[in-house]
Amino acid sequence: MGQRQLTSLMMIAAIGCSGSKNETSSVVSNDSLVIGMDQEPDSLWPVLSSMMAGTEIKAHVGVNPTTGMTVIDDEWNVRPNLAGYRPSPGAEFVVPSLKNGGMEDLCAAFPPASEGQRCGKPLRDMTGKPAKALMVTHWELRADAKWSDGKPVTIDDVIFGYQFVMSKDLPVIDRTMEEKIAWMGPVIEADGTPSKTRFDIYWKELYAYNHVGALTVLPKHILYEPFTFNPGRLKEHWYGRKPIGWGPWKIKEYRRGSHIILVPNEHYWGYKDRKPYLQRLTYRFIRNTNSLKAALEANSLDATSETGLKLDDVVKLEKRYKDRWDYHYRSGLVWEHIDLRLDTDAELHGGTTNPLEDVRVRRALVLSANRQQLADALLEGKVKVAHSYLPALHYAYHEGQRTYPFDPPAAEKLLDEAGWKKGSDGIRVKDGKRLHLEFGTTAENKIRELVQQVLQQDWQRVGIEVEMKNEPPSVFFGQTTHKRKFKHMAMYAWLLSPVAAGDGLWRGDMIPSKENNWQGQNMAGLRNDEITQLTIDGEKEIDIVKRTKIIKRVQEIYADQLPAIPLYFRVNTSVTSKRLKGWRPTGTQIPISWNSQEWRLEGGK
Repeated sequence: MGQRQLTSLMMIAAIGCSGSKNETSSVVSNDSLVIGMDQEPDSLWPVLSSMMAGTEIKAHVGVNPTTGMTVIDDEWNVRPNLAGYRPSPGAEFVVPSLKNGGMEDLCAAFPPASEGQRCGKPLRDMTGKPAKALMVTHWELRADAKWSDGKPVTIDDVIFGYQFVMSKDLPVIDRTMEEKIAWMGPVIEADGTPSKTRFDIYWKELYAYNHVGALTVLPKHILYEPFTFNPGRLKEHWYGRKPIGWGPWKIKEYRRGSHIILVPNEHYWGYKDRKPYLQRLTYRFIRNTNSLKAALEANSLDATSETGLKLDDVVKLEKRYKDRWDYHYRSGLVWEHIDLRLDTDAELHGGTTNPLEDVRVRRALVLSANRQQLADALLEGKVKVAHSYLPALHYAYHEGQRTYPFDPPAAEKLLDEAGWKKGSDGIRVKDGKRLHLEFGTTAENKIRELVQQVLQQDWQRVGIEVEMKNEPPSVFFGQTTHKRKFKHMAMYAWLLSPVAAGDGLWRGDMIPSKENNWQGQNMAGLRNDEITQLTIDGEKEIDIVKRTKIIKRVQEIYADQLPAIPLYFRVNTSVTSKRLKGWRPTGTQIPISWNSQEWRLEGGK
């Protein structure tokens, strides 16, 4: 046996523990599932981290806002989850709307008292200041909802989650929705007492996406004291590693760099009438693609997460083992792109001007990038080139927006016009400075690194010198992008929603900075007053026809200003045992774990 073979077997043996299987086993368990993931979550705190790996675990546990009060299923329908609205006592939960009475337009009920005044219901907001509410939504928590420590989920937990998100001492990624809330609290029952399950949310303005109910609900009985005592250091609290949630699972063991083991939350409402199908769920962190494939081939894994094997690896496996596993390809709303930093940072750029401030350079980058070749060759033709931050299947996609075909001569002309002239070595120079750009992404991501290499060659042909600066995902997402420490280009994916439009990515008031405690998702730093106002107006517009018109104008400005290079909308891929049932990818920001209480293994003993 050669050294390489021996090493490979040792590696597989090291991976294949804690519930793993092997081909010679005579008994195959039906109650233990092992999943391989190529990233480890940087944190399990809700709203303080946005890694998809963490989102997947948080949805299992029940601390993920986008799978909280409601959930968007694999057919892109919004379903009640932890909460909903009952049109009448005893009725089934539904998602609140104007039609079913779960939402009310307060401007109709409270018109302006005099000319120049705003419509809306007068009240005092969450800070005690006078305000007017333009709409209200009615919600009800499940009466049988409990945290995994057995304590009931209460309206106090909903309000505490709001206070948590609104704290200026915490580096919350996005609090756009919470900032629109004027007041929230329990409904007063007929006997004059506050309801234990029903609550209302009064909104300062009309909010088109209110029905998604993506509130952060947190256990006040656990977090109130540390939050009050020292919120600035709350991220160090044990809760970020082993959160108590209301979901179908709870964390039994978390070993950094190795694995997370989850077991059923015996207090989960969905297990009230039946036992959980699975008794153990293990996530193994295997960052190396070859190691992940080896573990799968050795039957040490039952499935790979959508943050597991990449598209090309799954295609190759299917070609080699067509009937061995089930292969899942789900196109959707995961937008792979390259953020282009549009401003100059004195520390990062060392006193020189950032070349990407010039839109002609940004346009030259996309015109000289052979994105179709990337889609056809590297991505097995499974994806289509993106021309916007929204995919063609989105309700508000703008078919008539400006597009950028592969056109190197046009790119060279733009660079000439911008004053960047080719030197003797073919690299462009302006004012004695070379056109040298840093290009970062997540390290050990095979697809992204191949994309980098192809683009590096494309750009060198038109005179742009590109240097790779890749980092581990925890650093790249936790520091480099979140705190805008990238110098020129950062390649990653945004997880969009089929309900919302993702246009908040370009709000000029949502550029992360030290001053706003790194809040916001406008990592590129686009500052455009029109697009900022449009995105604000779009979130207020309840009429879908009018909202679509607004979003299309946002796409026009995006295509003109190019704060990011659109690459493609990722096909989410995963591989599962043929025995695994209930695995239903969404293609959206909703992780594969959205319905994990339904997962089951068949065919064993």
